[in-house]
Amino acid sequence: MPQAPKQPFSDEIPRRILQQFLEAVAEPVERGITRQEKLLLSFAELRFQMNGGGKCSLCRASVRHIIAVTAEHSDGTVKEHGCLCHRCLMAERAISERVTLHGGKIKLEYGRYGVTRKSTQKFRFMLHR
Repeated sequence: MPQAPKQPFSDEIPRRILQQFLEAVAEPVERGITRQEKLLLSFAELRFQMNGGGKCSLCRASVRHIIAVTAEHSDGTVKEHGCLCHRCLMAERAISERVTLHGGKIKLEYGRYGVTRKSTQKFRFMLHR
């Protein structure tokens, strides 16, 4: 029997999943996690609940949260990944000058020494060290 083609990402959000997403965003931010990080993880979990996970662009390991990653290396090269597993993400952070996670209109940027810039569609601010 031929398999039905896999549905592309759905734009309709079931009520139960939307409620869980809004509850997660409304909960107080945990110590050590910024609001943008929590929003990005909640968005990724919402996408997982709706469409399932994916595969790491580098090692092909199963990935629950599909978050696009852009890595800028010190030699000027830029690599874009559809998603990375935790191990490959940490490796990219270690060898890159800047790593940016993209989830919808949310961006979280990591520099050599931690979070350097966080932004959403409406809010932008810099952390100075």
